[in-house]
Amino acid sequence: MENSDNIYDHLKEYADLSGHIEFAENLIRKYRWDDGSRQSLETQILRIRNKQKDRCLNLSVIGEFSTGKSSFINALLGVELLVSSVIQGTTVVNTIIEYYPQPLLYVLKTDGTYEVIQTSSFKELSEKLSHVTTDPETARTIRLVRVGFPSELLATGIRIIDTPGTNSTQSWHEDVTREALKHLSDLSIVLVDAIHPMTSTLVDFLLDNIPYTLKHSAFILTYYDKVRPRERAGIVEYVENRVR
Repeated sequence: MENSDNIYDHLKEYADLSGHIEFAENLIRKYRWDDGSRQSLETQILRIRNKQKDRCLNLSVIGEFSTGKSSFINALLGVELLVSSVIQGTTVVNTIIEYYPQPLLYVLKTDGTYEVIQTSSFKELSEKLSHVTTDPETARTIRLVRVGFPSELLATGIRIIDTPGTNSTQSWHEDVTREALKHLSDLSIVLVDAIHPMTSTLVDFLLDNIPYTLKHSAFILTYYDKVRPRERAGIVEYVENRVR
């Protein structure tokens, strides 16, 4: 983290972020705007200011249903925090997993209220997280879930954002993922199933969200070990060509 801080401070010498933000705020105040435009601009400025203060990397994990998103995140964390299920819609609400000394859930609801759920064990945290993020009726009342977890990886300044599958039968699931890409994510890990690589539904989702995904994305093949060795090079080449 010390090196990261030094790099951040060094970059600030070349880009006066605060000065640019203040200039934009002065422009907003100087000219007349309709209420909707003014509110939109002020909201964007607020997000930029909040991000300026945030030294963490927000890493979103994107993928279609059953591409192994939960298993991938569990592997990063080194524990089975997320339930891996063959049932579609394992996660139906954006879930931010970040460092906290004790297991904790913060649930922000669509009506603006929130609930803080303290847990006494990792098992209890996993069970409660599963309940609030996988039940469709419960998820419809939730805007965001934050998970506090004492992980060494998270302590280095990384937040992991778990998102709904991009090929869900429920269109609002994709809206939730799109919201994460636009307003929460700094870098996206796009999981691609090596057995069914670059499906039309995944390609369509990426095309619809090019400004928010492809420029800040890394692609990872899952189930690669399930593919015959002689076919692997061809699959990698095919995925690279589709991404291009």
